[in-house]
Amino acid sequence: MTFHVNDNERQRRREYLSRLARKYGWTRGAEVGVLVGWTFFYLLDTIPGLMMYAVDSWEDESGSDIYPHQAENKAEFCERVSSYSGRAIKLDMASLQAAEGVPDGSLDFVFLDADHSYEGCKSDILAWLPKLKPDGWITGHDYNRYPGVRKAVDEVLGPVICAADDTDEVWARPVKINRQRDITVCCLKQGGKYGANYVNRLYRMVQKNVHLVGIDFLCFTDDPKGIDPCIKTTDLPYDAEGWWGKMGLYKEYVPGVHTNRIMFLDLDVVITGDLDEMLEMETDFALMRDYPSAMYKDNTPRGQQGNSSVILLTLGTRTEIWDGYLEEESQDLGDGDQEFINEWFPGSFDIIPEEWVQSYKLHELEDDVPAGCMVVVFHGKPKPHECGGWVEKLWGNV
Repeated sequence: MTFHVNDNERQRRREYLSRLARKYGWTRGAEVGVLVGWTFFYLLDTIPGLMMYAVDSWEDESGSDIYPHQAENKAEFCERVSSYSGRAIKLDMASLQAAEGVPDGSLDFVFLDADHSYEGCKSDILAWLPKLKPDGWITGHDYNRYPGVRKAVDEVLGPVICAADDTDEVWARPVKINRQRDITVCCLKQGGKYGANYVNRLYRMVQKNVHLVGIDFLCFTDDPKGIDPCIKTTDLPYDAEGWWGKMGLYKEYVPGVHTNRIMFLDLDVVITGDLDEMLEMETDFALMRDYPSAMYKDNTPRGQQGNSSVILLTLGTRTEIWDGYLEEESQDLGDGDQEFINEWFPGSFDIIPEEWVQSYKLHELEDDVPAGCMVVVFHGKPKPHECGGWVEKLWGNV
């Protein structure tokens, strides 16, 4: 399989890695498979103080779709690398051999862009993972272009972010999920209302719309059958009928979650834009604005009610909701969790900006999605699988 990459695609790749480097303060990294150094030299030029290993064996591959011979690639790289003395270390050898010479725990990141077969990519991941610091990142290229890459990445690393077109197929993930820094995106599948395809599609949509935030992805479920193996699954946070199972999110500790913060998403949503800003919203507890509020002014009581289709929560900060629910569980608490929270704990939550989360029906989004919208919710009918147009493109084809 041959893919031709143009300069615009390469530029997206370089700029994306540079943004990650600046955000997380990377000072030491490696690129495995540098070819002529498009990405390698761009990072050295744009990130002051960055030191990198350049790994490539430049074995002859006559008929390359980029250059006729690897000897020319190597000559072009070597001609330029000499001007980066002290910041560039050239390792003229195969990936696995080069990894043996790099100290464990010494790198902030590694970018893998060498062997695109399943076996080769998997071997590279396993060889370079130990070289990274505990808070380092492992990244690579061609997640969707080469099935072997995607299979290896999903199998070894599990949930990764891959913004596809926005980043020229760069995939990325923290080596270890950091409890303080990263966030768990989670959903709940109970009973037979939604199939595993809803979980799988939600994951792929999240994956394509997170760029700079380290995430875990978790599905709470009573039946993991059919859910993509790279998606983490665990028991329901609370085993109750309907959406009352969400009440378990307000416990002091939620099994399976390894970050302090979570974003909960209902299964019947479509991700329509970059989620980073919402994931980094400064709040301990926020709900999307309740559906009917689109018809009311913000200063009306109804306009301040929340909807639990989208939740941002710092775990352990709203245990009074869980305790209150347990005390009143035998009473008539309304139709579901959000009604209970709105009635019993008004003012306990922030409202996620309405332009970020909108209703397919009430905002009349049949034809298009407004700029800045990140999530579209589908209450009642239709559900995403029943829609065409942009919904089918973003949900049905993910």
